[in-house]
Amino acid sequence: MPGYQSRHLDVTVGKVEVSGRRPRRFALEPKGSDHPLTPVRAALVEQGWHPGRPLTVISDGEAALPNLVRAATGEPVHHILDWFHLSMRMRPIEQVVAGLSARQLQDHAPIQAAHASIERIRHLLWHGRPDDADQEIVLLIGHGSKIIERNGVCVQEPANDLSRLCKELKGYAQNNRDVIINYHRRYHGKLPVSSSRAEGCVDEIVNARMGKKQRMRWSPHGAHRVALVRAAVLDGRLKPPEVILRAA
Repeated sequence: MPGYQSRHLDVTVGKVEVSGRRPRRFALEPKGSDHPLTPVRAALVEQGWHPGRPLTVISDGEAALPNLVRAATGEPVHHILDWFHLSMRMRPIEQVVAGLSARQLQDHAPIQAAHASIERIRHLLWHGRPDDADQEIVLLIGHGSKIIERNGVCVQEPANDLSRLCKELKGYAQNNRDVIINYHRRYHGKLPVSSSRAEGCVDEIVNARMGKKQRMRWSPHGAHRVALVRAAVLDGRLKPPEVILRAA
């Protein structure tokens, strides 16, 4: 059928974790499911969730997953921005400044100031202070301008990259300021601050059957069914039928 198969699919995967229980995976292709909320609710209920029990969703900042959980439960959700994704926004900035530090330049003072600003930004975000981090990012952009002023056009390209990356980080932090928490307190309370364990589900469920190396094309309905089965197999909820041998 024309249009039955699709080049792009949006598969949602996740893992429900409760202390003292084995994690429970869920996966679905929303467009390929007649009841997209069912796998999510079933996973939560199986893990002991009941109406009124608090729920925390850790994601990369996209509203799709927390919205899906809200719809599946009809309950409010505490949404947290994954620390890994927030931290990784800092890495390109650190790499640009490290590259500038390695150069033989006339004045390294603004580069040293940039290093100090980066450390402060990371510290402020880790402690759940996005507004203070925002002010420090503005200072870091200023350090980039001083790097050019004091060292000339030879550093203009990386300094411009630094400014661009800082503005991207600033926008990302501003857009997610309501879901940036005190990661330090949560981490030392032995609570997860990253979705890294759930991110593994992407490889286990999606890439294992739908990755580029497989050279397969899927319909939304087909992808949904494959995702459901893969999650069940990985959880041990779907086992091969017992083979019984009888003597003749």
